[in-house]
Amino acid sequence: MDINKLAEITNGIILKDTKRTIKNIVIDTRILNDNDVFIPIKGKNLDGNNYIMDAINKNASIVFVATYDYEEITKDVGIIKINDGIEALKNICKYILNDYKGTIIGVTGSVGKTTTKELLYSILSSKYKVFKTEKNYNNIIGMCQSILSLKDEEFAIFELGMNHIGEIKEMVEVLKPSIGIITNIGSSHIGYLGSKEKIYEAKLELIHPDLKYLVISKKDNYLNKTRYENIIWVEEEKYIVEDDKIIYDDVNIDICGKHNIDNLNIVIKLARFLGLNENEIKEGLKNYKDIRIKKKYINGALIIDDSYNASLESMKAGIDYITSLNYNYKILVLGDMLELGNDSMFYHKDLGKYIKDKDIDKVYTYGDESKYIGYTCNKISNHYTDKELLVKDLKEELTKDVVIYFKASRGIKLEEIIDKL
Repeated sequence: MDINKLAEITNGIILKDTKRTIKNIVIDTRILNDNDVFIPIKGKNLDGNNYIMDAINKNASIVFVATYDYEEITKDVGIIKINDGIEALKNICKYILNDYKGTIIGVTGSVGKTTTKELLYSILSSKYKVFKTEKNYNNIIGMCQSILSLKDEEFAIFELGMNHIGEIKEMVEVLKPSIGIITNIGSSHIGYLGSKEKIYEAKLELIHPDLKYLVISKKDNYLNKTRYENIIWVEEEKYIVEDDKIIYDDVNIDICGKHNIDNLNIVIKLARFLGLNENEIKEGLKNYKDIRIKKKYINGALIIDDSYNASLESMKAGIDYITSLNYNYKILVLGDMLELGNDSMFYHKDLGKYIKDKDIDKVYTYGDESKYIGYTCNKISNHYTDKELLVKDLKEELTKDVVIYFKASRGIKLEEIIDKL
């Protein structure tokens, strides 16, 4: 690819020509190397156009500009004028995917997206070369960044998140997955969309003209009414559940909580559909490592960090998991569930009512809305708005045969509390 091809793909205008070679295409100057191409993206907090000279000084071969005075640039660097960095990035990704020969799988849903993606990656990797999105790269920019790293893998798994109508539609117009997975419909982002019905509609944007198969479960009260010509209906598998262990056949899976059985059912069903045999499936499950939940011991107390994210459904599932553990004293440290809109108080009170009849000894809450959990849980509870005070009191709980479970939405950053224990 050269500067002329890049200009053609992005509908750009070449302001300054170059014969330099092109290595990679990046949107972050911190990872830019010699001969990389830089595309400036204007976001809520940062404007990539402010980093064009940084890219040039790091020896970029070509830079795209939208609002920059290119006449100031004297170095040997190609310059392409565009109207919008994100649109240019999307067009480049479409071009890359036109040449991709593998199978693209898109995973969305209210909860379980990351776990399902990671499980599927582990299983398919027992037989094929597989690509997956890393970290939480599940919006349009993160998805495009991932596409830029795509090579010759036989399968590519993309996690697709959303918090408003049209977001998944924008992503699938670029990605065009041939297989789609919707894990479930829950309350995540209900503050933005208003109702579960609207959330369901937003998730159905995964269906597009190039989609060949949709993987969903009849257990879900919304998904079971979906009408699509090629649905792969998820079936129940047989597992042994012992304390915090889930065993499939003779494989002890490194995954926490029986709620993850739904995610396992999805990936096992799809793996069989794609031609994997039982030995290959079990080999993939053996190799799976749970990246969401972190465990460690402090002064004999088991600390479980499940603070990656939270919704009402995942909170309840996590509480069920803790109550199943064989510990004498069980403590919850819960932060706010965000993006619940005007119904936030209702959902936090509902969670408190759910805890009321559970085998939980004490509840600590942190944030603004989580105080409502303590109003209805009928347990010994303390609410905090100061992390240092919460850390101080939690240190008094760190004794043998105690389990402390942390969960909240990502923005609450409960991991900062764990790090100080």
